[in-house]
Amino acid sequence: MRKRRVIVGCGLIAVIAAVAMWIFHPREPVVEGRRLGDWIEMMQTDRSRVMRDQARMVVRQLDTNNVAVLLKWRDEEPTDKINFKERIASWYGRLSVLIARHGFGRGLPSWAITRPYARMDHSSLAMWALPELGPAAREFAIRGLIERLPNTNEWIMGSAWLSLEKLAPDSIPPLHECLANTNAQVLALAVSALGDIGDLSAVPLATRLLQDTNMEVAITAAETLGKLGTPPSLFLPVVVRGLKNSTDPEEISYELQILTRYPDAAQSAVPVLREILDRTHKSTNGAEVREYGETSEALRILNSTNSMPTPK
Repeated sequence: MRKRRVIVGCGLIAVIAAVAMWIFHPREPVVEGRRLGDWIEMMQTDRSRVMRDQARMVVRQLDTNNVAVLLKWRDEEPTDKINFKERIASWYGRLSVLIARHGFGRGLPSWAITRPYARMDHSSLAMWALPELGPAAREFAIRGLIERLPNTNEWIMGSAWLSLEKLAPDSIPPLHECLANTNAQVLALAVSALGDIGDLSAVPLATRLLQDTNMEVAITAAETLGKLGTPPSLFLPVVVRGLKNSTDPEEISYELQILTRYPDAAQSAVPVLREILDRTHKSTNGAEVREYGETSEALRILNSTNSMPTPK
């Protein structure tokens, strides 16, 4: 009698948990009997090479409907907070293990007795999956990622930028097309991605962007030209000009990073660095204190006559 009550109790808990998951858990596609996230995680982490290869084959055969799900996952910013849905998922996952261990789940489909949430966050799963897609699905994914570059959400546009790099060389032609865009953010992200990819055919396009009226675009184009092996004398003057006119600490930090990669060619920046030191050396503002420290270090790297000058 007692055993029967335990079984009935477990059954009721399973039903309640399943209903809760049906209501609160976002629908995840099931592919060949497994959740999409399970296949992706298996592709990356399973100890068996056979299982990893099988999972990779499943991912390569995903259709555009499943790719649309991956793009939505890539947009999700990971968080350390455990929300109600994830708490329910955790309870359901533990209960699923109990059901499977005692044989109560015989006859049920595999997705009903496996953990509904992958151990990794959705954005990471999507990042793993996108480079493994087949040709048609890759084209669909690249179009979706390009459409996200103008997004004002930093996570969404940044994730799209990183994913486009990983989808090279297929992403190179669409990124070239982006360089005709009028949106400064799209221009900067596209030219930066091409630099990280190492696309030498982007040199003429990046050179043209050195003249862009938006300094963020021009500076990013300069950095890309450096990555692609262009002589520093052709693009460092733009960085020096940007540094002279910059007031934002983040922009100044970015420009200093570029200059210090080419110390011999960046000597023309020394007077500008001294001006920054003169302006910030007495400041108690946290951002300007940091600016002073980074500028002092840049001046030291550039091997000026007085590596740590005393501001006038």
